[in-house]
Amino acid sequence: MAGVEPTTSERVVEAVAEASECDVLELPPLYESIDPDALEALVDAMANGDISFTYANHRVTVDSDGTVSVDADVTERIERLPADDD
Repeated sequence: MAGVEPTTSERVVEAVAEASECDVLELPPLYESIDPDALEALVDAMANGDISFTYANHRVTVDSDGTVSVDADVTERIERLPADDD
């Protein structure tokens, strides 16, 4: 259906697929990381601020205006952390 705005959940999956350089069908279901209905309701209710969560090893942030930002692969950052020498 032309002209229908994608949901926040759809935008999250598309943004993570782009960051991962893969097809959306290669990603795990979003509901394994966050309840998509709760995400929609929370973003719709936010006057300002953002919500962040991890999905498919990426840190995802959704702003109150619906903007979706995806940080680099979380597992890559963890693997690069220096080891404890204790």
